Amino acid sequence: MKLNRKRLSDSKGLSKMKKKMLLGTITLASVILIAGCGNNGNEKTADGQTTAKSKSAAVSIKSGSYILPGEKTASENEGYLALEVSIKNNTKDTLDISSNDIALYDEDDNKISEESIYTDDSAFKKMSYEKLSGGKTANGYIVFKVEKDKKYELHYSKLTFDEKKKEKDIELKIDPKKYQDPTEDLKKMTETYVNQVFLGKAAEATEDSSSEDKQDSKKAEVYALSNNLEAEHTDFKQKFADNLKKDFDYYEPSAGEVGKVVDAYKAANQKKAKVTYQIAEMFPGKVTVYVKPETINFDDVDTDSISEKFVSENKGKYEIIDYDKIYQDAEKFILQQLPAKFDQAPVSTPEYMKGEGYKVKLTKENGKWTLDSSDTSSNYGYNELKASFMGGLND
Repeated sequence: MKLNRKRLSDSKGLSKMKKKMLLGTITLASVILIAGCGNNGNEKTADGQTTAKSKSAAVSIKSGSYILPGEKTASENEGYLALEVSIKNNTKDTLDISSNDIALYDEDDNKISEESIYTDDSAFKKMSYEKLSGGKTANGYIVFKVEKDKKYELHYSKLTFDEKKKEKDIELKIDPKKYQDPTEDLKKMTETYVNQVFLGKAAEATEDSSSEDKQDSKKAEVYALSNNLEAEHTDFKQKFADNLKKDFDYYEPSAGEVGKVVDAYKAANQKKAKVTYQIAEMFPGKVTVYVKPETINFDDVDTDSISEKFVSENKGKYEIIDYDKIYQDAEKFILQQLPAKFDQAPVSTPEYMKGEGYKVKLTKENGKWTLDSSDTSSNYGYNELKASFMGGLND
């Protein structure tokens, strides 16, 4: 059989053009493969987290929020940004990790120092030193003080003392505006509690809300208190009435009489009281709010004029000096006249309140915030605040 030399030549070799095309395809595939294995740029994972990778590790920002550590302050355009960072060991070997491996740089390549944070909030686990087994992931918060209108880069550098094994930093873009600052929401939440429980103000209507308000409905749901505000208001009124009764030594007021005084005081306080709110400390699962009230205090109510009026109207009425009867009638008269005096009384901060106000605690569990209204000695800030909305009456 004769061989077709031309066909054999074509089958054993490739033309120069075909070689070029094949070489180009192989080179392109190699570049794509290399880029896929050593990507240091940002990418979105399936759950929407921002992730960057190197040969040995993958770094993600799981979440982020602004916090306020105790005794620290920040201006309106600043904030303490807590980033929940996830580091995955992509190797089979143990990887040493710590917060020292992570750095933040501003737009001018200035390194931002990590903030030292101490808290008993169990929801706030800081990134710390640990040995991470192959294929495993570690999560933890790291905090930086940032300016909200600037852009930053988060760098992760694997700890190694072998220059040959040193890898290029993993870099993640950080935009502070992307993360939520819950300060105003938490203050508003506390204000809602005070308005409804202590001042007896009705909850704001939502049916006629504007379209802008309705857009915030999801946020409002997230920051709605789990407390039963209506029930707590009822309990507050009953406690107020009980404490008011104790202030009368000779006359025993009926529930109806005491109720009228409590309602009148509450109505006057609704119009006159002034309350300010300030965050004392804020973490993902625990918040402390300073509440500074200016309310009507019973010591400032003009009861002297009521007593003088009683004496004037009852001269000669008591032929026999029966002090118990006189005092009993006088206390009853004062009780009846009190409601007319509340509107004339000034408001003031409680005499023994110190600093920025009373500390009220909120905790988050299962996605819901709860204001601690427990009647315990450890919750003295709340109990003193409650007494201030009773005109200074306490147990």
